[in-house]
Amino acid sequence: MPITGQCHCGQITYELRGPIIKSSTCTCRPCQRATGTFAAPFVTVKKADFAITAGAPTQYRATTGVQCDVGIWHFCVKCG
Repeated sequence: MPITGQCHCGQITYELRGPIIKSSTCTCRPCQRATGTFAAPFVTVKKADFAITAGAPTQYRATTGVQCDVGIWHFCVKCG
């Protein structure tokens, strides 16, 4: 059974048709700023198993030079 989801406003929807490989948190400063939390949660999946089914997220790449598992954030322009 696929996992589906959306951004807060519903403009971007996605679907995952494979297993979650790992779940983690990141405490680097760029991830804290991007999420407004002390530890930013995220999951790792195979790219081939994940699809954006509606909308087009915007991409942001941190220029701080801090290395973490995320590095590039994708988000909705309307709701962030």
